[in-house]
Amino acid sequence: WPEGGEVQHQCSVIDGSWTCNPPGWCGCDCGRPLLVDGEITVAPLRPRSDWLEPLSLLRPDGCDAEAAATLAAYWLDIARYEHASVASFARFAGQLLQLGAPPSLLRATAKAMADEVVHARLAFGLAAAHSAAAQGPGPLPRAALAPGSADRRAIVEALIVEACIGETLAALEAREAALQAVDRAPQVAAVLARIADDELRHAALGWQALGWILRQGDAETRADLRRFADECLHEAMAAVREHAPAPQPSNRPRALRSHGLLDEAIRDSVRRRALELTVAPTVSALMGQPSAPSD
Repeated sequence: WPEGGEVQHQCSVIDGSWTCNPPGWCGCDCGRPLLVDGEITVAPLRPRSDWLEPLSLLRPDGCDAEAAATLAAYWLDIARYEHASVASFARFAGQLLQLGAPPSLLRATAKAMADEVVHARLAFGLAAAHSAAAQGPGPLPRAALAPGSADRRAIVEALIVEACIGETLAALEAREAALQAVDRAPQVAAVLARIADDELRHAALGWQALGWILRQGDAETRADLRRFADECLHEAMAAVREHAPAPQPSNRPRALRSHGLLDEAIRDSVRRRALELTVAPTVSALMGQPSAPSD
């Protein structure tokens, strides 16, 4: 990662190696991404221990030094995403206040921020447990802390990418990772299950907020926003469907999977099932709702 941590790329294991590519949105179980000019942004790493949730991790059979190093890097990656999610929710809270949102959405957003702090500490703790090196986040770049746009279209687009699609997929990927790890790495599976449950609640918050926004304003404004939201949702779903996982010829990713790290083929399968069984029905239900104003 570049010094300063301004831009984070999507990383995954391919044939036992850590491979990074520019993201469209976060492609792993990392929660709500912090986007700056369309790029996922995270803080740089610093030696520190106050962000660690102390975990006495029993290394399961088959987790050799190479696998442990890969898993430590993975959990540091997740930890930085989760830490950045705190700022993403803070930005969203400001946007909700600009829109005059009801208290229920603000309470849920505040709870989500607190959840992300816990997730980051758990992930930093797992990274340290695999590597014995204590690291935590440095300062986020100033641009990442700027207030979010007050434009309703911009808010709707970000909400769809970051929450409705991104967090739904991330939650279901985390749940699948927990299932894969439960036999050989039960402590890791417990962390992933906690993250999955929280992220599903955060995704529900995104859908609830989107529904509320689409019910505001006069009839023309509501109709325009609903058309725009429908386009954004279907474009985002099409991008996931068109993604082709890279080939992975060795058994290495399968070994890492039992420690909580999904390979790209499994991620792709989870995403596609999530779109068909969760996201698409939710889109249909949301767009079928009456568009009359609601408090």
